[in-house]
Amino acid sequence: MKYPSLYVAEIKELARLTNRSFLLNKTIVLSGATGMILSYFIDTLLIDKTLNVSIIALVRNQATAQTRFSKFKNDSRLTMVEWNVNQPIAIPSSVDFVIHGASTTDPKSYQSNPVETMTLNFIGTYLMLELAKAKNAKFLLLSSTEVYGQLSNDKPITEDELGYIHLQDPRSSYNEGKRAAETLGAAYGHQHQVHVINARLSRVYGPTLKVSDTKAFSQFLFSALNKQPIVLKSEGLQQFSYIYVADAVQGIMLLLDKGESNQAYNLAHDEVLTLKDIASLIASLGKVKLTQNIQQDRNVSYSKTMYAIQSITKIKKLGFLPRINLKAGIKRTLNLLKKMN
Repeated sequence: MKYPSLYVAEIKELARLTNRSFLLNKTIVLSGATGMILSYFIDTLLIDKTLNVSIIALVRNQATAQTRFSKFKNDSRLTMVEWNVNQPIAIPSSVDFVIHGASTTDPKSYQSNPVETMTLNFIGTYLMLELAKAKNAKFLLLSSTEVYGQLSNDKPITEDELGYIHLQDPRSSYNEGKRAAETLGAAYGHQHQVHVINARLSRVYGPTLKVSDTKAFSQFLFSALNKQPIVLKSEGLQQFSYIYVADAVQGIMLLLDKGESNQAYNLAHDEVLTLKDIASLIASLGKVKLTQNIQQDRNVSYSKTMYAIQSITKIKKLGFLPRINLKAGIKRTLNLLKKMN
């Protein structure tokens, strides 16, 4: 991946603004290293050459991972290990933190690969929890707002609420996979005293976004980037929480440091816009047209949820404060995507 000066400046800024002293001389094992969130997390840590931390990245493909982290190819702090989600993890060294981020996060994949979606979220979590148990390490799961399902009210969602999920819908493989992963973590906390934290991430976006992502917000961004009209396939009345990747990584670092065991924390920005408002904003910033093509018979890969605004009161009590609103985040994303791909 290219590391343009604007991106380097951004991750250096985040490195300065976050407390990372608790990671000194520590070892982190993480899955999903080349994904949008944890690749940014790794970049933010390694950009500071004075930070003595060891990162063991579990990856599907060594060559792909080496390309993604080309800037740190000679950095001894980063070790990449190929890992199949169905195989136990053997790490000879001591481990202080385990982060499970490997997951299918693309809506179309929920439909076409529901088995893999659940496998990554459940069996992958089990194997990573086993590692945390063996190493007496703190465990953090990258969970999702999708665990809330469909709620009947339009109030900010707190961590103790749950809504309806249709169990026979293949798309529910993601929602239920994350729910099961969180419950498995609670079981490990109860039975094996593993310190387990669940970060319930809202819809994350930023310059490390993958072109293959088929979420509506992501497709709006890529349409604007390619100077194509943005197509809104619904009335656009949905209201979801979003968060820029730098703020998401800031929250993850905070939870690694201060998150309480067997607790879930919403991780989002508290700005509220409808999907149509966001599409209009991206169209304006990208200088492209916005069109509407309402599809009555919507593809089952898309979320049926109309409202998912997460309350961030709980994580704010730990000191979390999102810095980048949607307008600023979209500007950064469009600017950087041009230079990084």
